[in-house]
Formats: sequence, C-alpha cells, structure tokens
Amino acid sequence: MPTDSIHVPPQAIEAEMAVLGSMLIEREAVEKAIELLEEGMFYKDAHRKVFAAACSLYQRGQAVDIVTVGEELRRSKVIGEIGGPTYLAELQGKVATSAHIEHYARMVREKGILRELIRASTEVVTQCYREEKDPSELLDEAQARILAVAQKQTAAGFVEAKQIAHEVIEEIEKIHQRKAETTGVPTGFKELDRKTSGLQKGDLILLAARPGQGKTSLALNIATNIVLHPKEPRAVAFYSMEMSRNSIFTRIVSAEAGVALHELRNGYFRRDRWTDVTSAAARLSEAPLFINDMPGLSVLEVRSLARRLHSDLRAKGQSLGLVIIDYLQLMRGASRR
Repeated sequence: MPTDSIHVPPQAIEAEMAVLGSMLIEREAVEKAIELLEEGMFYKDAHRKVFAAACSLYQRGQAVDIVTVGEELRRSKVIGEIGGPTYLAELQGKVATSAHIEHYARMVREKGILRELIRASTEVVTQCYREEKDPSELLDEAQARILAVAQKQTAAGFVEAKQIAHEVIEEIEKIHQRKAETTGVPTGFKELDRKTSGLQKGDLILLAARPGQGKTSLALNIATNIVLHPKEPRAVAFYSMEMSRNSIFTRIVSAEAGVALHELRNGYFRRDRWTDVTSAAARLSEAPLFINDMPGLSVLEVRSLARRLHSDLRAKGQSLGLVIIDYLQLMRGASRR
C-alpha cells in the first residue's frame, strides 16, 4: 500500500508523556488532568493504563507517585504491558515541573476529540454504505454521534465565584448606564416586560395552560411584536409542528390587521378591510420571521436548523432573538427508543 494512503490518527505522544510525568510528581497536577481528560483521550494504550491507575489511586484518596502507580499497575497485572518501572521513570523524567500540565492536557484533549470525530464519521459512512436503516434514522444517529463529540469540546468544571462576580458586575454597570426597563428581548406586552425585563438570553420559557387557552396565539403575538419592533427588530424562528406555515401566517395577518380569523378563512370580511389585510401582509413579508412546519422534528434537528439560520443571519448582520416551538410534546427524541 502506498505510504501516502496511510493516515496516522491525530496524536500528541510527547504531550501525553508530559501529562503523566506531571501527575507522577505533583498531586495538584492529577486534579487538573482528571478535570480535563478521560482515559480514552490518550492515544497510546500504555498511557491509558497509567492514567487509569493514577485516577484509581486518587479517587481512593491515596498518594499518586511513581511507587504507588507502579504498585497499582502490578496489582492489576499490566505493569509489563506499559514497559515496566523503567517506563514510569521515563515518564517522570519527561518534565521538571508540573506547571504546564493544563497546556499539555489540552493538547491531548484536542487530539482525542479529533480521533473521536474521525471514529464517529467513519461509523456514519459505514452505516450509509450498508443501507440497513432508513435515511431519517441514519440522520438522527449521525447528528447524535457528532453532538456527543461536540459536547466534549468544552470541559465541564466549576467557575470560581470571583470570576462570576466580575462578569456580573460589568453587566450590571452596563445596565445601570442604559437605565432601560427592558434588558432582554421585549415581548411587546408592557406589563410582562416590566416584570421580566424582557426575554433574557439563554432562557427556556414554557407557555403552560390547558388546551384552547390561547398559548399559540400568545406565542405568535410575541413573535410578531419582536420582528416588527420599530427600533430593534430581531429575527424569530417559529417551529410549527401542528399547523401549516400558511395557517400560521394567516393567524398573524389576522391579528395585525384586526380582522377576525374566521372572516379571513371564509372570505366574509368587509371590502374596506382589504387594505388593512394587504398592509399587514406586506409588513410581515419584510420582517425577519422564519417558519418551519415540518412535523415531528427531533431535538437535534431543531438545534441543527436553528444553528444554520443563526449563521445565515449573522452573515447579514442580523441576530436571532427567539426560537419558538409549538409544541414540545410533538417533538421526537434522538432515536426511536
């Protein structure tokens, strides 16, 4: 086989050795490594075993050093597989200090994520060639695999209070200088905006009520107020899994024009109201309102479509202010299970 057709997976062997060496000389380095890394992120099998042994000792509250790790590997009967005590000494001698443990750990992490992405992509390609499942199911599985890798990109961990305090005070100072009642996305309902300061970025808001109480109508009113805001219109993505896009748009026109919905549907509205109807439709046609009426979307599909729309809007200098899903119970999970 030609050498140019052989692809070596992404790896950082020297960084892996530096991480393990740091763990063998200082306990604090073990804590940082465990926070950033998982066993599978090491490319070399011997390194995975050493890391697992160090983690096991740490979790049991025991010391982690060249002697204890060696004993742990010996107890597990894998000391020979990693190259014996000599290799542990080589790892320990790889670094003089553990000061750069985070830098080395992030290098190992990045290479591990790239390998996982390759594995996930290869599995998707293999499943596609087999043609054993429906394309819709394969798409769900593909998105789930890629999302699982993406979630590893950001290491989970605690943020110190002093860092949060600094960010919050800066935000409060900006708000204090603006002195605006609404700091988030205004709904157009003054009393609601006064109590909530608008819809805040990152919030999940549920409109809960019994059937027929007007949840969809309220959501559409809020969406219309946002996209038609005279000073700062923001884009709204509306997922309608129950009604068609034409039905949704008709309801919005009805509310904006002040013409009863049943009159628009049966055509029995006064001729002099026609101007109000066309004027409302014209304003809405220029508004950044996006409607998706595909039924039974999965969480992953909703996220994927919203991300794509957000990216397109940013390229035009616009922003996505709100995502509305009507309604959550009609969504699917990532798999048929």
